[in-house]
Amino acid sequence: MKNILFAAALAATSMAASAADSMNLVGTATMIGSDIQLVSQGGSGGAAWFVTPVSTTDSFNFDFAFSLQANGSWPMADGITFALQNNGTNALGQFGGNLGYTGLNAVGSVIQTWYNNTAGLNIDGNAYNTQAAPVDLGSADLVTGTQNVQYDASTNTLSMTGTLNVDGSIYNISDAQTIDLSAKFGDTMIMGFTGATGGAHADERITSSSLNSVAAVPEPETYALLLAGLGALGFVARRRKSL
Repeated sequence: MKNILFAAALAATSMAASAADSMNLVGTATMIGSDIQLVSQGGSGGAAWFVTPVSTTDSFNFDFAFSLQANGSWPMADGITFALQNNGTNALGQFGGNLGYTGLNAVGSVIQTWYNNTAGLNIDGNAYNTQAAPVDLGSADLVTGTQNVQYDASTNTLSMTGTLNVDGSIYNISDAQTIDLSAKFGDTMIMGFTGATGGAHADERITSSSLNSVAAVPEPETYALLLAGLGALGFVARRRKSL
């Protein structure tokens, strides 16, 4: 297991983006520069989870960008998710088109390539039960994009808007679902990303992320960073023994 600690300034009353948070990288997930590479080879899967849990009773606004690039396999496979779950920071679901997501009883946003070809929100924990993409993602050589995922705790509404750049052509995507995250997960949940491959594969990366307007439940390490008076962005990497 690799533990990547991102240090950043905390706002007075809320946690912003990667503020003093750490991420556990599971399976094949690794850092390539500033990117989180979830997977790049066949028959494997990876996940990256923010260690600090967040409250399920507060609204949040999360932005991320991603890149899925064919690397010798066609159609490329299998895709990524932004996922919410309560199985802990070592969690990783089933591979292939399940995207490391199915099996976690998760909620999230799914980008699924190969012939499965889906893009949208999922609230039943099965990556395959996601709406069809507006374009054939499996036949592309490069799919990049951005997403904004929001949760309105007052109405239990999870929504997503974003763009897909498929070999240079831009497509808009959007979805909304009703889900009570507090009823599903309890008081807190873990946020992060998953990705997986089967016989076909791709280089699947998260290239940026930003979390805003959410109440966090700090871990002891976060308090330690605050007491240390961190005010500027920093980066520390440390390795843990693989589980």
